[in-house]
Amino acid sequence: MIIPAYNGERYIAQSIRSVLDQTVSDLELIIVDDGSTDRTAEIVAELQKTDDRIRCFRQDNSGQAAARNAGISRSRGELIAFLDQDDLWIQNKLELQIKEMNKSQVDLIFSNGYVFTGGDIKSEVMLFPTVEGRFSGAEMFRLLFMQNRIPVLTALVRKEALSKIGPLDEDPRYQNSDDYDLWLRLASHGADFLGLPDRLVRYRSHPGQASKDKVRMLVAELAVLRKHEQTELVNDEDKSRRFASLYGDLILARVDEKRFDEARACMRELRLRQGLKPTLLARAALLKLLPGSYRGILEFVHRTQASLSYRVARPLRYAWRGTIDRPLS
Repeated sequence: MIIPAYNGERYIAQSIRSVLDQTVSDLELIIVDDGSTDRTAEIVAELQKTDDRIRCFRQDNSGQAAARNAGISRSRGELIAFLDQDDLWIQNKLELQIKEMNKSQVDLIFSNGYVFTGGDIKSEVMLFPTVEGRFSGAEMFRLLFMQNRIPVLTALVRKEALSKIGPLDEDPRYQNSDDYDLWLRLASHGADFLGLPDRLVRYRSHPGQASKDKVRMLVAELAVLRKHEQTELVNDEDKSRRFASLYGDLILARVDEKRFDEARACMRELRLRQGLKPTLLARAALLKLLPGSYRGILEFVHRTQASLSYRVARPLRYAWRGTIDRPLS
């Protein structure tokens, strides 16, 4: 079990305890301190005195993927799981997943979970776009390409499967989406996956986490998709739809941060991919002339379209019902 840590003094003790309190006791917890400058090392050292299952290593700040790789290379077990320094596992997470993995003999198992705010577990909701069931590598690749379906803190993966594809990619372009790239690589190499409906983790949402930088996350996700763009496992129509959606989100995120030149550059990239579609020409003009109003106008258009669709569809639906419900003469 691997926790990459960087300046995690606020929550890391809770995360560590959620691992040590698992109903499965035969485990090792590897913490890789990625050059922290706060009290992270001190907190971990104190917890090490109470439980010899904790192993800690320190390295110069090299990023999340490098820290995870360092943990994997030092692990002695056959199964690898990941947890970030501010998240939590439900107490029977490993027990349930190991049982299902032994039964199904898949390479990677994942689940659903809760999202909560700050320190208030009472605020938690289920909010992960996961999928349930067993999937071949090709099936999972197609699902993953359209959206990352595997929250990293829920994953349990065979070390043998990881050894076949090599370490996480430490290229800075993929920082914070290195796990997404890893799942895609596993799928493209034929790994089998199992998604469980159980809510086995608690993801903490708070202002200090890296995933709050929406632009950076979207840029990394886009870089991962470009890396896998030449795949034959996804058809061209789905590729086009996925890139259009992701570019659209990135444009909006940059507009929200008033990075209008970057938003326009994104729009140019999207138009090169999609061609001279009227909707894109209109959006490009709007972004050039009224960048500050871009989001508001788009949302107004979407609401209007949704309302018109409903007004048209509703009477047609009732007319159709009336036709099929009318007795034959």
